[in-house]
Amino acid sequence: MTQRPSHLIRLLTPALALAAAACAAVDPGESAKAQMETMLNTELMNGDSADKIEAFFRGHAMNFTYDPAIRRYAATGGMIGNIPLAVYVYTDTDKKMTVSLVQAPKPVAAPVVMQRERPRPSYLDLPGANAPRNPR
Repeated sequence: MTQRPSHLIRLLTPALALAAAACAAVDPGESAKAQMETMLNTELMNGDSADKIEAFFRGHAMNFTYDPAIRRYAATGGMIGNIPLAVYVYTDTDKKMTVSLVQAPKPVAAPVVMQRERPRPSYLDLPGANAPRNPR
């Protein structure tokens, strides 16, 4: 059984529309985070020295600090597309890279609008004067 191309196009059109809608809904913070992670993974590797880690931060014009108590480099202000990122590089006791982490700001959700509670009637809904009192 052979299907004509027009039949195939009719089947694929809704799938392509859904894929386009999904791509439009991607958070820009997640995209910037993925770009920074790609840069980290291509330029640094586990076991790289402190000089190479610091050269990475300087090369990308990122201000960084090193905390020897937790053996971590912290760089904030890494900007990709106006999105601030926080980059953390953890080291071992020889100050060689072990793990890296990139954090992007969470997307701002729409504010929650509280609905007003409807006022309750302040009267009793009694039957009219012509209604029977003891229905039997």
